[in-house]
Amino acid sequence: MATTNKDGKTYLEENETATGINFEADQQDAMKKTDNIKSLADQVERLEAMQQRLELQEQNMKSLKSDYDEYCIETIEQLKEYLKNQNQLKVLSIKDKDRIMNLSKFIIHYCKNNYMIAPSHFTCIDEIIETGREISQYGDVPTARRAVELLNNDPKIEDNFKIKISPKIEKKLKEKQDIKKIETPKIKVNKGFYRIEFS
Repeated sequence: MATTNKDGKTYLEENETATGINFEADQQDAMKKTDNIKSLADQVERLEAMQQRLELQEQNMKSLKSDYDEYCIETIEQLKEYLKNQNQLKVLSIKDKDRIMNLSKFIIHYCKNNYMIAPSHFTCIDEIIETGREISQYGDVPTARRAVELLNNDPKIEDNFKIKISPKIEKKLKEKQDIKKIETPKIKVNKGFYRIEFS
């Protein structure tokens, strides 16, 4: 800004030119803008770091989900039950599986013959009950499940056998049932007045 002294002479203030531009103020503005750019760059870096952390957490969540699919443990009670029963995921040996399959087939044969003992492989009802109890512990084997379900309809046996199924197989069976419900054809009836014209 120009100022006039007592002699009547006009002088420019320090850092000001004849054009009226204050270079010092302009330099400060430019420095502020540079600082803003630096702080913006810092913000971008922070956001990128945050995005990487979120992606890592998402991967961890996916791995947790795959663990859930494997063990199907949702509550503390289920965890306690899982830890109590040692080696739940142990697969039956071929010999044991063949034995369970054969016993299950004997039960199915008995059930399909109107629950008559005479044409079956069994000699008495107690033997059938004992076999039913044994195969009901192997509900992961489809033939054993089917045999126990049929045996539970036997009028001579009062108590039903509870099929023991691992949570993993139980989940798969539920998914199959849900798919069947969706795929089952359904009839839809619409009520109302309809006008039919013949030309």
